Amino acid sequence: MAGTINLQFAMAYLRTKGFNARYLTDGLTGLAENLRGDVAKDFLEDAGLLPPGKK
Repeated sequence: MAGTINLQFAMAYLRTKGFNARYLTDGLTGLAENLRGDVAKDFLEDAGLLPPGKK
């Protein structure tokens, strides 16, 4: 229960700083899958961290 409350506070804090904070639902394995090859490019474009079409 305390971990969930800490996550909520952390997410709220990041949002006040302008970050699009969301819960990590797939865990670290899911995150690692999103950081490989073309999937990483799509992930970064969707997150707004990389302009579309940039290599």
